Amino acid sequence: MVLVKEGRLRYQVEGRPVGEADLHETAYLPRGVRHWHGATPGQALTHVSVTFPNAAGEPLAIEWMEPVDDEQYSGR
Repeated sequence: MVLVKEGRLRYQVEGRPVGEADLHETAYLPRGVRHWHGATPGQALTHVSVTFPNAAGEPLAIEWMEPVDDEQYSGR
């Protein structure tokens, strides 16, 4: 889950359309599904990312993927 503290968030979960979240809104990014997130064009973004342990209580491993290109970012 990502909470927007300042600015506006743009994100996409693989296989879904690009979404946006405003100040104090959240975006749910499901465990084990590729996704990206960042600021909307021309804005800064401050966010809080919250992860939850799996059923066994183990923390989520973070795997950074390749950068998002302009086409993905714009939702084309």
